[in-house]
Amino acid sequence: MKRELWHEYIELLDRLEQPVVVSDLATHRMLYMNGAAKQHFLSSEYQEKSCFHVLAGLASPCSNCKNGILQEDTYRVGLDDGCSVKTSRSKAFHKKVRWQGKQARFSLFPGRDPVSESEVDKAIVGCVRSLMGSKSLGESIQTILHAVLEYHGADRAYVFELDETGEKASNTYEVCAEGMSPEIDEFQMVPFKESTSQWYSLLMQGEPVIVSEVDLLAKDLPREHSVMQDWDASTLILAPILGTDKIIGYYGVDNPRRAKTDATLLMYLSLFIAKEVTERKLYEALTELSYRDRFTGLYNRNRYLEDIEKRNGNGLPCGVVFIDINDLKSTNDQKGHEYGDKVIRQVTGAIAPCFEGDAYRVGGDEFVVICPGISEKNLARCVESYKERCQKMGCSISVGLSHSTHLGDLYELIKKADNAMYAEKALYYLQHGRDRRRGG
Repeated sequence: MKRELWHEYIELLDRLEQPVVVSDLATHRMLYMNGAAKQHFLSSEYQEKSCFHVLAGLASPCSNCKNGILQEDTYRVGLDDGCSVKTSRSKAFHKKVRWQGKQARFSLFPGRDPVSESEVDKAIVGCVRSLMGSKSLGESIQTILHAVLEYHGADRAYVFELDETGEKASNTYEVCAEGMSPEIDEFQMVPFKESTSQWYSLLMQGEPVIVSEVDLLAKDLPREHSVMQDWDASTLILAPILGTDKIIGYYGVDNPRRAKTDATLLMYLSLFIAKEVTERKLYEALTELSYRDRFTGLYNRNRYLEDIEKRNGNGLPCGVVFIDINDLKSTNDQKGHEYGDKVIRQVTGAIAPCFEGDAYRVGGDEFVVICPGISEKNLARCVESYKERCQKMGCSISVGLSHSTHLGDLYELIKKADNAMYAEKALYYLQHGRDRRRGG
């Protein structure tokens, strides 16, 4: 998912000690200067001014302006145009970026003498350079994890996100050093609060967790000691991921060989991790919302069609249930649409307690449940349980089912369930002496 990243970097860039400048490629207008740039160029008021005026002290664009050769995918180092030379910094990085909807020049000036910079500063500068080239949420987080892994010389860098209760955590991102096997699948819905209460308490207070030697935990913190053994970690550093008003997760490194007790870099970059995780969750929530029928909460027809394509021909056991509400039109005509809506909610609300599968609203009063991995016998039991539940609520339904031990054509399986439902519905109308065409 491509996006404009400028708004997410402001706070991170503002904290850098190295000057950062962004200017419009077409008009040369200044778009952004961080605090270090304002101080270096003695220009706190840069809005509506041109880069050649602020950075080079010129009245017109530099005769050898290099804006035209900048690219989005790579940095140009040490350009000799006026805006670079005036800085008196020998090592400068420039690239083309999207900023506030404009094509812009992003310039980062690490300093005259890179050797004098602290190791943390170097890591932060390198991380910022990489982040400005990231195209997606996941890529940005992976960039940060690679940076902290390299900086600490660790075996593994990872992100854990807390669930809605704030008590269980799942490993959502991971970067491993060469020769280390991924472990992300092994740590899902871990009872983090229960198994590491002391770490949990520190992280909830916004503090890092630093363990310099696992054996020191054996006596006083046996549960944490056990967790580190499970992680195959003798040392670790964790930093909280702070959301708007609460902790949303944590990230860290196992077995750091450098800066073993220094959480500075992790704490510095945790804000950006938080923004990435928050935005990804928002994106997922919006995507989920686009697949939901707002009235019933079931999946909608768009999701239904996508899931059919994903499951079609997978060769696994599968059951399909087709549901239709009897006499809904007559109910609406006689008792009002508000009552009819209540019936729809009752019928759809009874699906989840009876079926383990995905339910979809495919029409006004028609619903489909796809149950992967179920046996034919259990499918029949689920349908009977569902019918009994609906009958107790006074809801009349027609249900058809079909099953395949080795799923081939899912469309055909759905058609069989649909035909079975219509056969049951025809019998219902025959027994009640009505023509469906007159009272649906």
